[in-house]
Amino acid sequence: MFRQSRPYPDPLVKVYDLRTMRALPPIPFPSGPAFIHVLPKRTSSIVVTSLQGLVNVVDASDPSAPGEFHQLDMTSYLTSLSVSPTGTYIASGDAEGVIHLLSQAPEDSSLPLNGFDGQPIPWADHTEPMPDIEWTDSTPLNSIGMPHYDSPLLSAWSPVVASTPYYPPPARIPPQVLSSMKMNDNIAYAPLPKELRGHRNLIPVGPKKDVARFRSGKPRKEPTNDRPSFESMEIPKFYRRVEIEYSKFGVEDFDFGFYNQTSYSGLETHILNSYTNALVQSLHYIHPIRHLAKSHITTDCPSEHCLLCELGFVSRMLEDAKAQGSNAIELVDYGRENAEVDYAQKIQTFHRFLIDHLTSEGNSFPNNPRIMDRNGEDNQEPLAAAPITQLLGVDAKNVIVCQSCKAVREKENMTHIIDLTYPRKGGTESSGNDFASILQNSLLRTMTHKATCQTCKHFSTFSSRRAIASEDLPPFLALNTSVFNEENQDFWLDSRNQTFLPARVQIHGQSAEDIDSVGTLYLTKLHRNRDHSATRHELLREDELPNPGTLVAIDAEFVSMQQEETEFRSDGTKKVIRPARLSLARVSVLRGDGPQQGVPFIDDHIHTSETIVDYLTEFSGIKLGDLDPVYSRYTLTPLKVVYKKLRALVDLEALFHFLGVCCPSDIVRQDIFVPPEQVIDTVDLYFVKARQRRLSLRFLSWFVLKQHIQTDNHDSIEDARSALDLYYAYQDLESQGLFDQKLDEIYKEGRQYVSIF
Repeated sequence: MFRQSRPYPDPLVKVYDLRTMRALPPIPFPSGPAFIHVLPKRTSSIVVTSLQGLVNVVDASDPSAPGEFHQLDMTSYLTSLSVSPTGTYIASGDAEGVIHLLSQAPEDSSLPLNGFDGQPIPWADHTEPMPDIEWTDSTPLNSIGMPHYDSPLLSAWSPVVASTPYYPPPARIPPQVLSSMKMNDNIAYAPLPKELRGHRNLIPVGPKKDVARFRSGKPRKEPTNDRPSFESMEIPKFYRRVEIEYSKFGVEDFDFGFYNQTSYSGLETHILNSYTNALVQSLHYIHPIRHLAKSHITTDCPSEHCLLCELGFVSRMLEDAKAQGSNAIELVDYGRENAEVDYAQKIQTFHRFLIDHLTSEGNSFPNNPRIMDRNGEDNQEPLAAAPITQLLGVDAKNVIVCQSCKAVREKENMTHIIDLTYPRKGGTESSGNDFASILQNSLLRTMTHKATCQTCKHFSTFSSRRAIASEDLPPFLALNTSVFNEENQDFWLDSRNQTFLPARVQIHGQSAEDIDSVGTLYLTKLHRNRDHSATRHELLREDELPNPGTLVAIDAEFVSMQQEETEFRSDGTKKVIRPARLSLARVSVLRGDGPQQGVPFIDDHIHTSETIVDYLTEFSGIKLGDLDPVYSRYTLTPLKVVYKKLRALVDLEALFHFLGVCCPSDIVRQDIFVPPEQVIDTVDLYFVKARQRRLSLRFLSWFVLKQHIQTDNHDSIEDARSALDLYYAYQDLESQGLFDQKLDEIYKEGRQYVSIF
């Protein structure tokens, strides 16, 4: 069967009776059958194995009868299965060349290895030992006899005969290459060191003459154009795409510091619509807009999909994650990008879309704060415009003149983004072609159009000119360059036909003032399907508010919004093109100390409007309908509200304690960076680096706490509480000096229960 155009093993073993030519009831095998074999002495029994090493012996005539299950101790996958003719042995081979042998005989009985009840194999007689020769430094070499030969030996050939200039011996492999060499399917490969890179194995060739010998055959010299082509321009090195390689540990294993040696964090490019990253970073480094976005996430914003809140979360993360890759915000809908998309047009359209939304979402009229005072503005005016309008708004006045009757009328116009207009070739414009002149003409733009004049009632030509007073200019100008053809690109090239931007821009202005956040209480009617017994958390009292160093236990569950995209190469290796996109589904935070230790104070199920591809119920405990407000029995919380709660805990410097399946990358994935000094991870406490294998929370709870968890389904509260108990058990063992001994016992016991590791 196929899933998403990929082969996937059928979870049912289909059985057919050849005597009656009919199908028997299928045998369920959820792990996916890889190999099937019939037992010789039990004709109705078959052996079914999966690639993961699960062996199941079932009776095909009675599928309801309990079968035999065995789990092979292996670290790779099965490649073969065979059963001995007597049915005594079942042999399985894995990808590492190990043969796993199973037998149905008791341990104290002896069975022949070949599995046959025949005569023993006659073995050959032992050869007589060779005579011992006393060997010392004075023993002559001719004491050892040589076989008779009638032709010269190969070792007697001279170097002249053994070598030839046409087939020289291969050059020795440099030791730098041998030290990093790896083997894969008997093929050795190694990366080329930096000191060996360059032009190699090249033969210098003189210039080839393709011109004709006669004057009449010589082509005319065509004028050369050194200006780079607009369609096929080579991208500068610092603008080129850096591809993120994904290992089995995810994007957190990627070394961003190799490409970014500054203290400024970047945005990841593995998600769709990553072309918006540069614009988001530009807004982040405008300090008034950054402070506005950060202060907006502290308010009670009623909008679930607020772009200003998203910008605030990213700004906080870009400040905290020094030189690390951060996830870009979900500013636009996820979807498949077209390969022929015009990003120059798309980014400028998105620029206008984003600024318009930030203006409307940050507008709390009539309670807008006054961020900056413009020259000549009446500071006594109690009402202020939207914050983005105060920073980027251009208060213009359009003067419209009728060419017939010279009637003049004015129209107020507020715009936030100016599109640059360029002089036409061969036009009559007398203005210069420098940047200042182009910007002036774009601000004071003159246009003509035809319409019916309301004064003279004639269909006439109107001239419209935008007038802007110098005191009405904003502190920051937002411009769209509008470079869509080679003619406009010429204005951005210097005399050497190289692109340029001003090396330094001086901005005059005042720092942003503190913005007062006014909270509003919204009363919402609870859904009729809500189950009050499902509410298991108790809010923090005033005396329980977190302080720096307060211990809390947290667990997060996720659902899959997009499957992982991979490709398999010809050498059998697997490359992750785009990792799976997960979305936060549930967050549980427990008190880590105090009289109510282990009692949750946050247990939120997150509402999502996107289509969920996989609920990951086996790992998350989230079922169909739990995140749907129509059918859910939980009180669903917007994702932004959960972000604000977690952001508040991080800002209060609470000491987070993560369990084994919820690592700090889960919080980083949600655009919230947790400093390492605030993190205590259970999976790192009970871990020996030499073993290279991490222990599961379920196994640790069974062995250390003598508790059975995750028996029916995953519960984030139960998992977080178990992780908290394991942390206190670690402290007790560490104080007694018995932790290392206990950890060795855990790993020793774990070898016998590989299936629950």
